[in-house]
Amino acid sequence: MPSPDLIRTVGPVAVLVVPIVIVKLASGLMQPSGAAAALVQPQINAVNEAAIDMPQWTPAQLAAGQHLLALRAQPFGPSPLLVNSTPAPVDATGETPTAETRPDQPEFALQAILNSAVGEKAVINGRLYAVGETIGLSSWRLVAADSDAREAVLIDGETGNSMTITVISRER
Repeated sequence: MPSPDLIRTVGPVAVLVVPIVIVKLASGLMQPSGAAAALVQPQINAVNEAAIDMPQWTPAQLAAGQHLLALRAQPFGPSPLLVNSTPAPVDATGETPTAETRPDQPEFALQAILNSAVGEKAVINGRLYAVGETIGLSSWRLVAADSDAREAVLIDGETGNSMTITVISRER
């Protein structure tokens, strides 16, 4: 009778090795060997080579293949999931402010407005802000976000100026 230490040492190894050995032995017994293997293999190859006929392509099929190759060389079109990285903010009057009209006003890009149980939040310049939070390092604060109108209202804490920005829409 083997000792308990030997069983604890050899047992896990045997559990892993024994099934592998059984599978290898079974596969070796199932494969034809010697002359039988030599007779079977050439017949299989002869049957496969005779059964494969190369297709004769029609002109329409050749034209379709050439068209696919031409499409493969073209770049992908615009993705609806990408957001325009340089949008211009829109003020309450609906005009797009320019550097000439408002040089001191920073540019904010509203990418999305999210509804939640605790209130609406806005994604501005790639960051998520709740109503009442200051936008980045500026003095501008998010005071309202309307998901139905797809716009947010910002107020400058220093000057009291307000600005309404709308969600960026990609033009196609």
